[in-house]
Formats: sequence, structure tokens, C-alpha cells
Amino acid sequence: MSERGRPTHQNSRPATELKWRVREHWEREVCGSRYGENFLTDRRRFFAEIERARYHQDYMIFEFARFEEARGKRVLEVGLGAGTDFFQGSTAPPRTAAI
Repeated sequence: MSERGRPTHQNSRPATELKWRVREHWEREVCGSRYGENFLTDRRRFFAEIERARYHQDYMIFEFARFEEARGKRVLEVGLGAGTDFFQGSTAPPRTAAI
């Protein structure tokens, strides 16, 4: 804790500063979007390449996320990113939303 009672990161920077740095990073580069950079004029190819790279590198996501278990449930995804996982999940449940 800082002297003002605010949580601090292990390197003593205020947690709020760290949160802003993380936020700035993800606003500069949406998660996975770098993999589609060669296809900016072809949106289908852009998202297909992001999906291909994501599930090739992070092959364990399907087992971990268990998208199929969302079938029939209402789903809220927080932290949409490029929407790759949201699209996987939205193919199963009838109602999905993301922020």
C-alpha cells in the first residue's frame, strides 16, 4: 500500500499508473491485430489471419475457454479485443454481448 492507502505494484508504482500503461498498450494495439496487418484492405482476410495466428499460437484456448458450453446461455464478454474469441463463443449461444 502507498502512503495514501492506494494499492501499489511490486515495483512501488501506483496501481493506477500501471493500469493506465496497460490501457494505453491495448488501445495502441488491439490484441492479436498485428497478425492481420498485411491485409488491412481485405477485412475478411484480416480477421481470418488474426484467428489463424491466435489459435495456432494459443492452441489451448479451445480447451480452456470451452466455447461450446456457452450454448443456450446469455454471454457477456468483457475485453473484446479483435473479437476472435467472441466470434467463437457467439456461434454457440443465442445471445451474446461484448464491451
